[in-house]
Amino acid sequence: MKKHLYLYKEFLKIDFKRIMSYKLDFLVGNFGYLVDTFTTLFILLITLQYTDIIGGFSLYQILFLYGFISLTSSLWEFFFVTTLEVPYLVQTGELDLFLLRPLNTLYQFVIFQLDEEAIFELISGLIIIAFSLYNLDISINYMFIIKFILFVISAVLIREAIYLSLVSFSFFSITNDGMKNILWQIYELSNYPINIYPFFIKVILIIIPFSFVGYFPVVNLLNTTNTFNFESFILVAIGPLILYVVYKTIWTFGLKFYQSTGS
Repeated sequence: MKKHLYLYKEFLKIDFKRIMSYKLDFLVGNFGYLVDTFTTLFILLITLQYTDIIGGFSLYQILFLYGFISLTSSLWEFFFVTTLEVPYLVQTGELDLFLLRPLNTLYQFVIFQLDEEAIFELISGLIIIAFSLYNLDISINYMFIIKFILFVISAVLIREAIYLSLVSFSFFSITNDGMKNILWQIYELSNYPINIYPFFIKVILIIIPFSFVGYFPVVNLLNTTNTFNFESFILVAIGPLILYVVYKTIWTFGLKFYQSTGS
């Protein structure tokens, strides 16, 4: 553990120097994310002009849901987005470099490079959450804060499990671009309460657990602010559990079948 923390700290230093070397790229990239975030938010607000409630959610509850999803998305992008580089590394043979090092392969992807372009999205997500909570009749106590932090961590790990499952198929196929596009479309559905969708869409959002990235944690936070019930425990545990299962099954199985391109 000490070795892993030391390496993580050193990689952070190197990555910070890289970011500071290209300040304009950093600002432009983050501005793009910011525009995308507020474009989606604008569409939500336009939709809510024609109805006071969407799927049982009021305006500020929808904003809280959107802010929560934006926050977990930005944290995943910041720490784990290099996971999506696995197909490229497999195709070019560069994955060999990671396999030869005396360090867990997945951990190397995590520390390899941070995505600094997610910082503005993270900040905007926090602002939207703060604004929505300010306008909601919710008691912000220590239990709410603890649950919020644990739910965010679990949601980020669920995202990593979903995308780790996706990239693991690159060990068996040439490209997974089609699956990535489908997954992205499914993810877009999670920006809204899942109870507005037909039954089969709800099932998809549970099986591919994007509903646990936003909807279910937010419902729990809105309805049970003062208690940590069994549902809360499930929402906290499901992220680490799913990631562990995916890592031990799909990812590990795929690595065993990896064959270098020799390039």
